[in-house]
Amino acid sequence: MLQNKIVLTATTLLLMGCVIAVAHAQPLPMPLAAPPGGGDMTWWGSLVAWLQQVQGDLWRTLAKAVRAVKEEGSIAALSWLLGLSFFYGVVHAAGPGHGKAIISAYLVGNESAVRRGILLSFLSAAAQGVTAILLVGILAALFGFISREVAGTATWLEAASALMIIGIGGWLVARALQALWHARSGHHGHDHSHGHDHGHHHGHDHHGHAHAVVTPDQARSFREGLAIVAAIGARPCMGAVFVLLFSLAQGVFFFGVLATMAMSLGTAITVGVLAVLASGARATALKLAGSMDGWLMLTYHALSIAGGTILVLLGFALLWQPSSPFPGAG
Repeated sequence: MLQNKIVLTATTLLLMGCVIAVAHAQPLPMPLAAPPGGGDMTWWGSLVAWLQQVQGDLWRTLAKAVRAVKEEGSIAALSWLLGLSFFYGVVHAAGPGHGKAIISAYLVGNESAVRRGILLSFLSAAAQGVTAILLVGILAALFGFISREVAGTATWLEAASALMIIGIGGWLVARALQALWHARSGHHGHDHSHGHDHGHHHGHDHHGHAHAVVTPDQARSFREGLAIVAAIGARPCMGAVFVLLFSLAQGVFFFGVLATMAMSLGTAITVGVLAVLASGARATALKLAGSMDGWLMLTYHALSIAGGTILVLLGFALLWQPSSPFPGAG
């Protein structure tokens, strides 16, 4: 019983962490100004302020690193830029933001496979990097947009991302509620015992294709995973946009692209670690629920509803939050 309480508490804390990430999601990693009147901040506010200050300092350091690559053109300067970009990706993913909250909420509610969670983390981080590269490459490099106009377009992409998150969360909640209703009404949907012994008396060999069949659950999980990647990837990393714009202005856009790839890798690793924890928490909770009569399906649907609800709340939080100023916009 003690072990059950510990695991259920850990799962609850993980869900609370997702809610906290929703409440403190920030669109841009800008340095935080001092509180008005010098008022004291809570420990969480102080932590958020420190992380934002670190990220803001990194923006300025990244600009210096890009300039060094242009002026020196050395391997050492490029290595410093890439290493700093990777570190920025790690810090950015660890700080306030919505990418990790989306992945965690989805995995806690709908997915226990650790490898799939890690894959989603890497694909989502890569999608954000690609969006930033395309945004700057097309609007700024090709059409000559200034940084303020690029940032304005990014704001529209953020709104689209938020709406997609709301839609995904609403769909997951509706599906879980429908499944729970059918279960309580005695409509099980399908019989798992049918069809498992078919084909063994048809007089032909099944070797070579039996394991290639994709089940409906696998196809649904694949589609949902793509939707999550698209929702996260639609919102570009603004740190990457900044570096790309500055690199373009310095005439070294290609190195800005390399820096963006390094950022995406750092972000993916950090979010991947959290994905492992989220998947493990869900799998453990379901395993414990399976050992208690009548709790498995209830826990399964409860986790799905909780994960979908957090996604909806996160989407609205991102949709309503004010846009932050873009540094050097003009």
